Amino acid sequence: MERNGCFSIERMEIIQPWARAGDLSSQAFTMHLRAGMEGIISKHFGTEIIDELFDRYCKKHGEFIGLLESKCNEGNQLFIVLKRI
Repeated sequence: MERNGCFSIERMEIIQPWARAGDLSSQAFTMHLRAGMEGIISKHFGTEIIDELFDRYCKKHGEFIGLLESKCNEGNQLFIVLKRI
């Protein structure tokens, strides 16, 4: 990135995105997801489905939390902040 001269790397770190997901209840996890995704989903599918969609998601999250937690430690992500020069 720095060699092409268009960007400089301001910050770089390896993160484990699911490391703290186990600390959240199904309800809290669903609320976080809804806060970020409700607008996008509403534009595509309408507002009528939103409550039922996230209620179903919360129930499914509760059913499969054990699977999610077992996969949490399998991967990392690289977080990079770039600044355009």
